[in-house]
Amino acid sequence: MKAPASRENKIRQAAEAFLSAVERARRRTFALDELEAHVQAALGPEAYVEAGEYQALAAVVQALVDEDRIAPIRARGPNGRNPPLYRGYRLAPARPPEAPAADLVGLHPRIDRTGLRRLGGQDAGPVRAVSEYLFAHPGRSDRPAVPRNERSLEIFGDEKFLERRPGFLRALGLELADIHTLEVREPFFHRRFDPPGPVALILENLATFWSVCRVLESEAAWRWGPRPALVIYGEGKKILRSIGFLEVFPEVERVAYFGDLDPEGVGILAGLREREPRCVPAEPLYRGLLRQQRRARPLKRAPGRVDGKEAFAGCGDLAERVEDLFARGLWLPQEALGLEAILGDVPGKPCQAPSGASRD
Repeated sequence: MKAPASRENKIRQAAEAFLSAVERARRRTFALDELEAHVQAALGPEAYVEAGEYQALAAVVQALVDEDRIAPIRARGPNGRNPPLYRGYRLAPARPPEAPAADLVGLHPRIDRTGLRRLGGQDAGPVRAVSEYLFAHPGRSDRPAVPRNERSLEIFGDEKFLERRPGFLRALGLELADIHTLEVREPFFHRRFDPPGPVALILENLATFWSVCRVLESEAAWRWGPRPALVIYGEGKKILRSIGFLEVFPEVERVAYFGDLDPEGVGILAGLREREPRCVPAEPLYRGLLRQQRRARPLKRAPGRVDGKEAFAGCGDLAERVEDLFARGLWLPQEALGLEAILGDVPGKPCQAPSGASRD
């Protein structure tokens, strides 16, 4: 749930104060954990929770990136939380003085002048390039939409320009469609099975993907809820980036997800349900996994705040049973429900899709 604007503003103000402190210390980089600790200390624990805590902080960080105030240090990798952020960021270099108003003369009328002034003089060349493109191709239907990096290379001579500067077009009051560009989706590995149908099943780990495919390609009966016609290898958290690739499968009406019963796996499920309204937990498989208690393993660290009720909404007591597993300091790897268990175990009742989602 998005935090009210006034509450999110408190996090923004604390974040701005942190960035000022980093700049005064003549530092160029900082860790995300440093920023979050500063915001928590500035607001206090209760106010931080009321302001939306990590979810609201992530929105502020993304806004700062979009405004070109900070940039992620991709080499440090993502933080593994939902929504994902990077572990480290760097301050954007100081902008030179704004371009004089005379530089605005002759630009395409669709370019927002207010936003242009915010960009400053260092972007005069890229802005002029966009203006020339709009004059040459004024209609959205003039040219086919192509991947972002292809159009970026054509306009700016740099295929990564729009990737590095996600807020550039927005500052000009433009969208990707205005320059006949689309955001291509990261693909996922998948297999199709007959008979065709509206159900897809996403599996977090490779071994379980392989075992489920073995069952579906055999003559064995599938007894774990609606039979999937599309099986997707989620590759851990990668599926949170690639789930948009589902748009190339218009026949899919229901997307079931099955992963590890650990905080990270539950977080992936929750993230998918936020991003994709057709997504539901593969409840029969999760219940089958919970019957493999003898293969439970100790958690490496305290689970922290895991909202099992959100991830397993609509699945009866499943959330309570998962939270009890974590409370006992245990987790269950998805592989505990292996090929032989899938062939021989007795599944539970299928989960109902949440209100408003497509049903099988």
